[in-house]
Amino acid sequence: MTENACKMEIELLEKRQSGQFDVEIIGSPVLCLEAIGDANLAPFTATARITNRGAEKVTVHYRRGVSSAFQSVSYWPSDRPDKAIAFNECCGDTQSGSNEQKSLAQGEALLISSWTRHHNGIWSQMLPALNAQPLGLPRDYIVRFSLSITYDAKPKPVTLVEDFEVMFRAVPN
Repeated sequence: MTENACKMEIELLEKRQSGQFDVEIIGSPVLCLEAIGDANLAPFTATARITNRGAEKVTVHYRRGVSSAFQSVSYWPSDRPDKAIAFNECCGDTQSGSNEQKSLAQGEALLISSWTRHHNGIWSQMLPALNAQPLGLPRDYIVRFSLSITYDAKPKPVTLVEDFEVMFRAVPN
């Protein structure tokens, strides 16, 4: 690998407190775009790490799959917010995926990876034809993610919804 080669590494992209949870978005802030497709990006996709800060053990309910509890909802070039592209629910398929639950004691965490559709969107703008030459220089994109989970609380369950806007640098490789 040369010194100037594109490199992806997992980093903390954003962090905030929400209710009794620390919510961190982790992933690679650099997306190395290859002409052969975007499969190389999947291991580095943004992931929500939800950590229970509360003293009590809590059960978190969430969804995995196409209509995941954590997913990209839109993206745009950072210098062109007027060019935002929003994602529709895939094929009207709300049955794909699975409902999950996990009990978290104080300090324990749950990881929910996003569906990687924003990778394909960014890749298709930078490399519009399979095996094409990369278009231009690296470009920054903003991706809006939405997290929606429910956790057991008294007297009734609580729904936590958070939106995040995370910047990625797309680098033709």
